[in-house]
Amino acid sequence: MARADRACPSVAFNKAMITESELPASVLDFAAEAWKGKFAYAPTSGAFQAQIAAISIMKGRDAALAWLKGLKDFGVSYNSDSGAMLAVEKGEIPVALVNNYYWYSVARETGEDKMKSALHFIGHQDPGALIMVAAAGMLKSSKKQEAGQQFLAFMVSEEGQKAIAEATAEYPLRPGLVSPYGLKPFGELDPPPVTPSDIGDAEDALALAREAGLA
Repeated sequence: MARADRACPSVAFNKAMITESELPASVLDFAAEAWKGKFAYAPTSGAFQAQIAAISIMKGRDAALAWLKGLKDFGVSYNSDSGAMLAVEKGEIPVALVNNYYWYSVARETGEDKMKSALHFIGHQDPGALIMVAAAGMLKSSKKQEAGQQFLAFMVSEEGQKAIAEATAEYPLRPGLVSPYGLKPFGELDPPPVTPSDIGDAEDALALAREAGLA
């Protein structure tokens, strides 16, 4: 198993529709009537499922379920993070919960200085500041073990990490490698003390989503 890069959930907001100071202190606060029709999320996103798991770990299963039910009642569901991100940029909705690199994907096409939206990072160890790690691994059943191991070694090498960092606005894992994107410094994200091993698979998160009527 090789860990290749890291991403952070963030709040994309349309600068003409809302100010950063109006955003709540916690991702949990979006599941409220005050945000009815103003907050977008993508329930099928793997990052969203990790978010559910983080809330369940930190606040308890009942809190995670209440959050999901609040989003169902007051939020606006999109099929993907990219769809939610574009909706914010176009002014269709003020706010969306997306991984940071979706904003940079749009900015790469539009130009950062022309973007109508911006990113807000919740921080202060809130579940909404979860760090997620992208990983790759080899199947024992593979007949290409040597080639697979060489590929994994390349992914975590300086050359491989540079290629990944240039292709997408995720945080490289290799020490000393700086992303060419203007990412918020990793040391300033202030994530919660929840690790990928804590989250595990998405089984319980999917069960909570189904219970809340989102899946």
